[in-house]
Amino acid sequence: MAKLRRLLNFSPTPFPEDVEKRFRVVQVPFHPPPDILEDANGTKLANYCEDVILHAIQDKEVLASLKYGLFITVPPALPQAAVILTAILHGLCGHFPQLLWHVKQGDKHVPLAAPVDVQWYREQAFTWRKPKEA
Repeated sequence: MAKLRRLLNFSPTPFPEDVEKRFRVVQVPFHPPPDILEDANGTKLANYCEDVILHAIQDKEVLASLKYGLFITVPPALPQAAVILTAILHGLCGHFPQLLWHVKQGDKHVPLAAPVDVQWYREQAFTWRKPKEA
């Protein structure tokens, strides 16, 4: 039997039932206070993101999902935080997580049809490098 992957949801937008059936959704609270968002050097937001991840991995099942790569991440809509959280998760598990997000269609938010494999794009970028000439 295939292991059910965790969907670490940093977004407050709920998922439809079909997504809930495919993944074990873990809602990770992400609500930075205004003073963090107004910090001009970004340190407060970075520290907040670290705290959110450190709190989430207190759950042994979440930690195991990260260790074995059995997770997909739904980043928050705040782009700066999405980048920081993705970098932290990369550091924890050794590769970029797959990402899933919602797109607005009319008056509804619907998830992408499939997760985006960010690690694949990273690996493809290596092939774009030209060898150095001697």
